[in-house]
Amino acid sequence: MTTDEPKRTTISWMIILGVTLAMALLTAAALAGDKEDEADTDEEPVAVVVYVTSWCPYCTRTTGHLDKRNVTYTAIDIEKDAKARSGLARAIPWSGGVPVIQIGEEYVMGFDVAGIDKKLEAAGLYDPNPDPDPSVADPPKPSIH
Repeated sequence: MTTDEPKRTTISWMIILGVTLAMALLTAAALAGDKEDEADTDEEPVAVVVYVTSWCPYCTRTTGHLDKRNVTYTAIDIEKDAKARSGLARAIPWSGGVPVIQIGEEYVMGFDVAGIDKKLEAAGLYDPNPDPDPSVADPPKPSIH
C-alpha cells in the first residue's frame, strides 16, 4: 500500500458523501416545492347559503334544485334567524323576498334556475349530470287567454 492510496480512499469517500448530501438537498428542495404547489391548490370550498322561509314554495324548489345538482348548502330560515336576516339586508339591496341564494360572494334573487346554474358553474360547483327529479321542475307558466 502506497501513501497515495489512503489519500485516494479518503477523497473517494468525500466525493461519495458530497454527492449523497447534494442528492438529499435536491430531494428536500423538490419535496418542499411540491408542498408549496399543494398549498396553492388547497382552496376553501365555495360556501352556498340559501335564505328561506318555511312557507315559501319557491324556497323548497330552490333547495330541491340544489339537491338535484348535488350541491352542499346551508339553508337559513330568515324568520327564525333575525341576525341572518339583518346581515342579508346589509350585504345586498334586498327587498325582503325569498329565496336568496348566496354562492360565494355572489347572490341570486328568487328561484332563477338559469341564474343559479350560471353562478354554480362560475364557482366550479355545477353538476352537468344531475339526478333527475321532476318535483323541482320550473313552475308552469300561466296561460294567457
